[in-house]
Amino acid sequence: MAGRWLNLHWALSVLCVLLMAETVSGTRGSSTGAHISPRFPASGVNQTPVIDCRKVCGLNVSDRCDFIRTNPDCHSDGGYLDYLEGIFCHFPPSLLPLAVTVYVSWLLYLFLILGVTAAKFFCPNLSAISTTLKLSHNVAGVTFLAFGNGAPDIFSALVAFSDPHTAGLALGALFGAGVLVTTVVAGGITILHPFMAASRPFFRDIIFYMVAVFLTFLMLFRGRVTLAWAL
Repeated sequence: MAGRWLNLHWALSVLCVLLMAETVSGTRGSSTGAHISPRFPASGVNQTPVIDCRKVCGLNVSDRCDFIRTNPDCHSDGGYLDYLEGIFCHFPPSLLPLAVTVYVSWLLYLFLILGVTAAKFFCPNLSAISTTLKLSHNVAGVTFLAFGNGAPDIFSALVAFSDPHTAGLALGALFGAGVLVTTVVAGGITILHPFMAASRPFFRDIIFYMVAVFLTFLMLFRGRVTLAWAL
């Protein structure tokens, strides 16, 4: 038990150090001059034309860094790390496989942090709430657990839908998350920890998910959303 808490403390400490370093560097960079929003520049300032950021792959290697730094479409409104600038400006072209490896390792590390947080804090609290309210694990799973798992997707989708450039990405991310949970996550849990699923609740959830996906597909096919469909 002490070793697990030591690993958790080490992982969280490394994450905090990285976030603090990025915050300090961002503060120093912003103090050198006035900050102009790339999406909403001030009046009288020469506006850089917005070009699809994916065009960077068709440019010469020497022009990619300037394109990433000057194109507003390549800038993210939130987050601590600028991944595009890191891979195109801070890594030489010959070390592109190394940059991809570093990013994949960082992604796996974030997944590890998320898994440790869910195992140590989210699941015990959910179990305590369901026990206090005298709810079955099935009811708690489709209510509290579903809301806790889907809340980040809901807010990120709302932010993404507010920008026309990322609306399609938000819809694809929602469908991708659903497919990942129902295939990879469910299959991985079954392989690692075999269990007997309740047939009726499982069949009910599958039917509900299929109907929701079909209605979403029909909504996209018709090209409009009514209030009744949204509810």
